[in-house]
Amino acid sequence: MTGILGMSAGVAAALGAAGLGLGTALSVYGVRKLIQIGQFSYHNSRLSTLGNPYVRRDEVLPLLEMDSPVTLAKSLNTDLETGDNLSEFREVDRALYSSLHERMEDLRRDSPSSLRPIVEAYLCRFEGEELKRLMRLIGNRSEPLFPVGWLDSDVERTILAAENIPSALEVLEGQPVSGRISEVIKGENGPTLASIDDAIDRYVLDEIRETRMMSFSSRRGLSTFFDMLCDRYNIHLAVRSLLKNEISEPESPPMIYSSGGTLAPSVMEQIFDAAGLREAISILSSTHMGPHFKDLDTSDPYSFEVALDRMLLQGAVSLSYAFSSTVGPTIRYMVSKEMEQKNLRTLFFALIYGWDAEWTKARLVLEEGP
Repeated sequence: MTGILGMSAGVAAALGAAGLGLGTALSVYGVRKLIQIGQFSYHNSRLSTLGNPYVRRDEVLPLLEMDSPVTLAKSLNTDLETGDNLSEFREVDRALYSSLHERMEDLRRDSPSSLRPIVEAYLCRFEGEELKRLMRLIGNRSEPLFPVGWLDSDVERTILAAENIPSALEVLEGQPVSGRISEVIKGENGPTLASIDDAIDRYVLDEIRETRMMSFSSRRGLSTFFDMLCDRYNIHLAVRSLLKNEISEPESPPMIYSSGGTLAPSVMEQIFDAAGLREAISILSSTHMGPHFKDLDTSDPYSFEVALDRMLLQGAVSLSYAFSSTVGPTIRYMVSKEMEQKNLRTLFFALIYGWDAEWTKARLVLEEGP
């Protein structure tokens, strides 16, 4: 039998079924999309409520007026468990690291499933920083432990108890970082603290790179964030190479992380070939990153590290607006939590060791503003 449009009843029925199936699929997709939007909305609203006060000028600058570590600790709106002995910086450090790791673990646990991979990958940054610290303390078994992620207390104790760097690296066999560490062990110059640092940083970037394609709704935001981290790492690498060449025989520049970043390879080559920090800053000033390095004190190498942290923080703030309904607020919260910890460490350190207030202020990583 043929219908009025000249198609058989069977064809018409098939098309009708296909249309119904497509409609059902679109309906299911729409419901899932609404659920995802709801999850993001609740999660992002919660992060906004939690906030990151210790990267804000109005919250941090008054803390420069505190006269002791005790008054500083009492003035903080945080659950920092510092104990009674605040004259010992390692006690403060223990409390700050513990608080940071707990907040990040809370974030990992409470994030929507589509965001959990980037939180877990960013946790690798803290694993990496703790591992770098341990590698510099081999043999000092009394050092405090700051376990995070796979780097638990048992692994930390074993590293500290090692006789030397090679034996400490053996402890890392089978751990997530082992692939990058094995490259260092097999290198022609053998493992050094600098090469181990690079391997750890590359491991972290590897982990974050893998998250970019995991969530369609967050893909652009995650890719932009990954580029920011690559830029920070590559510039840090170049500056470290320049500083090293100033005090020792120049050597071949280290390999940049070429899988991401916004600076052209030719620009990175110019920075590596610069005669010193002043020339490197001049080169960076001609790029879109110029404002972050304006008026930088070239006599203080640490100021470059602070500038890189400020660049990352401002980038995260920008992403929180550009991708406000998806991954942006999570990125801002993670980066800000890291910078909060650095700021509080700086403030406590300044009070314990008698730093000048202006000198301390220059080392704070704060959001832009008056």
